[in-house]
Amino acid sequence: MTKILLALLLLGVPIYAVSMQNKQQNCSTNKRSPTTQDIYDEELQLLYMTFVYAKDLTNAKEVARIALQRYPRSIYWNAKMAEVLQWSGENEEAVRYMKRLYTLTHSEKIANKIVQFDLSDYRYEEALKFVEYRYNCKKDPKDLELLLFLYQNVALPDKAADLLYERFVQTHKKEYLLLALRIALDMGDMQRAKRYVKQLEMIRPYSYEQALLLANYHYIRREMKKAYRILLETDESHNVKKDRYYKEYLFTKSDLGWFFQDTKRSVDASIRLIEMHAARQVDYERALLYYRQKDPTMSLLLAREGYERFKLEYLFFAYVNEALSQHHYK
Repeated sequence: MTKILLALLLLGVPIYAVSMQNKQQNCSTNKRSPTTQDIYDEELQLLYMTFVYAKDLTNAKEVARIALQRYPRSIYWNAKMAEVLQWSGENEEAVRYMKRLYTLTHSEKIANKIVQFDLSDYRYEEALKFVEYRYNCKKDPKDLELLLFLYQNVALPDKAADLLYERFVQTHKKEYLLLALRIALDMGDMQRAKRYVKQLEMIRPYSYEQALLLANYHYIRREMKKAYRILLETDESHNVKKDRYYKEYLFTKSDLGWFFQDTKRSVDASIRLIEMHAARQVDYERALLYYRQKDPTMSLLLAREGYERFKLEYLFFAYVNEALSQHHYK
């Protein structure tokens, strides 16, 4: 019986006969008479729901397929086909109909569902095609982060850098250029990085992140003096507690300062790290050497604190020697 009904539907034959008398009775001057197409569509919907309630997903899919042959741009039937395919576990095929549905409705809810399904099945290439299409249509900044994630996962970091540079040109926000430079350095693409650096060096004042990236670029090119000059030109007046790059900035400043024998600035950076409880072993070593002659009391305190933190034997002996030299026998 089911096969007969489906065959009739495929041929476009209404299942239920409607007499002219019934049509006349139902008609009025204010109501449009149902056409054969209306009746056919209602029968398809009724049959689809019947199969769904009976959990006969195979025949429900067949009804949806027949309906889409007749109404390929139907929002209702594209949605129903996507729905029944999901229930059948055919996610990849379901997404194909969701994409059709998105072109008809441009619904954000559908768009998010498409991306969610592609990502959950690790279909990054398919997700990328769709997100690129949506981004090119709407230029929604919300899609930018997702595009960057997808470019990285399909091994296209150069496209991610290009996209960020495009956003920088459009918005003049240096955050986009900073991320583009980070990607270029990770790729080892120094030509691309050079173009970004040239523009970033003109944007003042330098933030900690900006200074670190620029210094890293020059460090890779063995331009050590330029790298250190960038750090010295960095604005240190703003709130550092919320800046996640400040600690790394101090590490680098201390290291390069010590390399260039700019001892005062190097030790100042190390002392700041000690005050922040973020110092390395080498920061205590530098501070001990610097303050041994200049401020013996400070040197004694640093030796003790360094030993208590790292439990290193030579720091203990440094503390003892400092204490003895200052006659602190207790």
